[in-house]
Amino acid sequence: MGGLYMDMGRYERAAEIYTWVLAVLPNHWHAQLNKPESLLGAGETEEVKKALKEALNMTNRVELHDAVAHLKQPQEKKLNGNGGSNGKDPS
Repeated sequence: MGGLYMDMGRYERAAEIYTWVLAVLPNHWHAQLNKPESLLGAGETEEVKKALKEALNMTNRVELHDAVAHLKQPQEKKLNGNGGSNGKDPS
């Protein structure tokens, strides 16, 4: 459900869903990995740091590295201000 909200750009709602899932199932590592991404989309930078620390404490899975790499992509798109395009001709 959280993934659907993230796909729709409703990051705050997605973060709420992931928080609820983790309250019920604290060892749900998918929710633990997706929560920081939803928080980043919602602009909650400090909460992202906390959520990533919690995920790291919960698991040392390789997926955590992948999640951190994925988190950098939306941030880079925001910094570019043009949807991730670098303004160069693709040809």
